[in-house]
Amino acid sequence: MFSDLNRTVHKTSRSLDILYDHRDPLNSLTIAMSDAVPVEKDRPTVAQKSAKVVALSALYDATKMLVGPLKEDAPEEQVAEAEQKAKEYWTAVGDAIPMWQEVVRCELRPAELRAEYICGHAVAFWALGSAGRSLLKVYPDAIS
Repeated sequence: MFSDLNRTVHKTSRSLDILYDHRDPLNSLTIAMSDAVPVEKDRPTVAQKSAKVVALSALYDATKMLVGPLKEDAPEEQVAEAEQKAKEYWTAVGDAIPMWQEVVRCELRPAELRAEYICGHAVAFWALGSAGRSLLKVYPDAIS
């Protein structure tokens, strides 16, 4: 039975790994962040006509760029601080991008956002996460 299982094993997507691996505090933080954004949790990429904005793995990568890596044994305070920082930052970014606000108000479909604007793609999330980390190093109290 062990041999049969190993011969037919399929690697799960990164998004599913993030969704079900509760040992990594950054996974939990990303899942908490995903409640505020239409996130594709089951698939590695967002389908062309999907009502989701971004894949969970892209949100994870962007949030990791923003707050940095968190170790499995990270203190509760560090994880809570990272979560608070991420929520405040992504909220501020969302308020500053009109197209994201249109998606929230259902004036623009996520598929149209991805087709017409770069801010609907994973690379934009990554860039915003990286820029946020740089900004927070220079201005640590900017979003508090």
